[in-house]
Amino acid sequence: MHAHGHTICCPELSDPDRPTRPLLDFEAGYIKRAIDHLPRQGAKEPWLMSMEYQADVKLLREDSVEDENLRFSSPATAARTARGLQATAHLGR
Repeated sequence: MHAHGHTICCPELSDPDRPTRPLLDFEAGYIKRAIDHLPRQGAKEPWLMSMEYQADVKLLREDSVEDENLRFSSPATAARTARGLQATAHLGR
């Protein structure tokens, strides 16, 4: 990120029909009642939470972070994109 001047990384699904699963896999009633309001995780790595520190360290330190679903930018790029979206929305009125 530093080499390209990026300070922001946001996941954006390229396929909205990609399978997901609940982030928390608990049987507690309070979790089940709120499950539709909680974040989700992917069905496979790297979007699947391991809940194992050593596995996370290996993934984050040794594996690539390149993924078609990650959007890298900087605050200046994000501001230009937001201004472009606002202008496009204004033209559509």
